[in-house]
Amino acid sequence: METTLYDFIYLICIVLFIVGLKRLSSPDTARNGNLVAAAGMGIAIVVSLFYPVESGQNNYGWVAGGMLVGAAVGYTAARRVKMTAMPEMVSLFNGLGGACAMMISLVEFYNYPANTPLLNGAAFTTLFALFIGSISFTGSLVAYGKLEGFLRDSLVLPAPKVINVVLLIAILALGGYILFLPDIDFTLVLIFLSLSLFYGITFVTPIGGGDMPVVISLLNSFTGIGAALAGLIYDNQVMLVGGILVGASGTILTVLMCQAMNRSLFNVIVGGFSSQGGAAGEGREQIVKEATPSDLAIELKYANKVMVVPGYGLAVAQAQHVVHELESMLETEGVNFMYAIHPVAGRMPGHMNVLLAEADVPYPK
Repeated sequence: METTLYDFIYLICIVLFIVGLKRLSSPDTARNGNLVAAAGMGIAIVVSLFYPVESGQNNYGWVAGGMLVGAAVGYTAARRVKMTAMPEMVSLFNGLGGACAMMISLVEFYNYPANTPLLNGAAFTTLFALFIGSISFTGSLVAYGKLEGFLRDSLVLPAPKVINVVLLIAILALGGYILFLPDIDFTLVLIFLSLSLFYGITFVTPIGGGDMPVVISLLNSFTGIGAALAGLIYDNQVMLVGGILVGASGTILTVLMCQAMNRSLFNVIVGGFSSQGGAAGEGREQIVKEATPSDLAIELKYANKVMVVPGYGLAVAQAQHVVHELESMLETEGVNFMYAIHPVAGRMPGHMNVLLAEADVPYPK
């Protein structure tokens, strides 16, 4: 009866996750959706602390310590981060999520029973979670370094596609060998971990900073997959469903971003982005049109429609309030004023929809 009650509360948490994710799909309801999902996660954490476990296995001191440290770091970082630095924080926190899946898998292998074959679903799931979590961890750290600026885009690997493919084949081969062993060999597991961590670095290093939003979205989906696998390992429905939601939504967002940038998802997976990231049509003849402020003012006043495309410069200059003032002035002249937010550059860096909302720009615009 007690277990049934806990499972029912878990079901409520899962429903809150789904409702929250659904409300995140619209800017008008995104704030409320975030709070709904956070409430679901808070309830899930509390229930997990009291979920029936075997006698003597409660480690409330470690759990409470981890929660306090994590909450303090998360709250401080979220309060201090600038809007233009939001992608860096997302990448760093996402990497820590991958590290959690990695550490869970490593501990499971460390405690794996001796003289027990590994060719089973549990061992395969744990090994896959170790691989995915490792890539998400080191890959997110590299993405953070590129966005922060202390890792230059000029830092490229020789023949990155070859390196990535060779590494991936080696990791798959070693993983298959480990699974067919009659007993656990923790040394081989550590070698597998090292190769996976290194693959995360080589996977992201060739990619230019301008393409980081796509990579962060993909790594976020990896972290979700890792969380789902951890849910399978511990038979925890909240971790499983939460991870599936993150993994699925992150994958969909990655595909949409790739389409917006005319990239293929396969090139992302093998690290095939160009570190230069040239713009489309740059070989054509360029025509520069000069205009004085007076000329521009006249053109805006007598225009029928005006479309503003906010970018990183607007975010750094905090010019959203001035642009909103321009919008109000032109609308009094009968001008149809709208905003165009790029699916990649508008979401990261800068989160242009949030910046415009700070200036009271209506969401439908």
